[in-house]
Amino acid sequence: MRLGKKKIALELATSILFILFGQIFCGQLTLGRASRNEGSGKVITLDASQAIPEPHNLPINMGGKSANGHDIGVNSRYLTMDGKPWLPVMGEFHFSRYPEKYWEEELLKMKAVGIQIVATYVFWIHHEEIEGEFDWSGQRNLRQFVELCTKHALLVFVRTGPCAHGEVRNGGLPDWLLMKGPVRRNTPEYLEYVRRYYCEIGRQLRGILWKEGGPVVAIQLENEYYVRSPDAGAAHVSELKRIAPECGLDAPLFTVTGWGDPEFPPREVIPVFGVYPDEFWTSTLENSPPNAAYLFELQRDSAGIVPDPVGSATKTTAKTLANTSTQAPVAERKDERARSYNA
Repeated sequence: MRLGKKKIALELATSILFILFGQIFCGQLTLGRASRNEGSGKVITLDASQAIPEPHNLPINMGGKSANGHDIGVNSRYLTMDGKPWLPVMGEFHFSRYPEKYWEEELLKMKAVGIQIVATYVFWIHHEEIEGEFDWSGQRNLRQFVELCTKHALLVFVRTGPCAHGEVRNGGLPDWLLMKGPVRRNTPEYLEYVRRYYCEIGRQLRGILWKEGGPVVAIQLENEYYVRSPDAGAAHVSELKRIAPECGLDAPLFTVTGWGDPEFPPREVIPVFGVYPDEFWTSTLENSPPNAAYLFELQRDSAGIVPDPVGSATKTTAKTLANTSTQAPVAERKDERARSYNA
């Protein structure tokens, strides 16, 4: 009986800590900062006496029910599954970069460490290296990969680009496409090629989307997209969001890169942020300095992903909150050497 009470007390204390941390991120606890007498560290104090406000619905077109009756949603504080808080763990696996005979083994490893959602890029250049000739065979077989995820009860987050970065040649855009004219803008020719590409992905995923009883719960549009002009920025993301469902790409959640102060349509997509504890992109052979990724921080943006001069992260956070009134899920990072890699 004593062990039971101790267990309950421990679980209660843990729950309270998670709630307090969540409220800090929501800006719903009173925070105070004071510099230490020694060094440059800061002390964060919080007032936990305030009542915790209930999360509220967001003015965005997001969420959806599966053919099996499970419902994914999003509110001002967290994702929901069947109306309950849902904090899934997601891991990255780029199927077209790995021999298909090893996919299942790797997916089982991911599941064994607690991953619930498998995120994967669809690199355009891997599937249409020659204009008009699509290849979805072998290790390029997106459908087979998603079906393997289904077999092992893993959900899937499809990152469709068109430009994906991911240290791939041209950020994943085919060489022939770059010869046609401007890319990543609302030019008629580029959008026609994007539509054709998106519809090819849609055919691969037909029948295995979330609404059809499949595992595809989210789609990312573009990646690290910072172009700003009348035919780019938020207008371009809106156009991609319009084309995707018309091509059969539909999911409860649509996301875009949140770091770097991008321009996006706030009611149509969710911005995601990220941080890397290991700076694999640096050229130094020395040990990396201590990384703030291991610390609890109030800052959503990351200096390790994009240049983050003093104040820029705060500005990005404020803008994102003003536009979406929601918390920022964590995604991943990359560097700017896209043209240096072929695989």
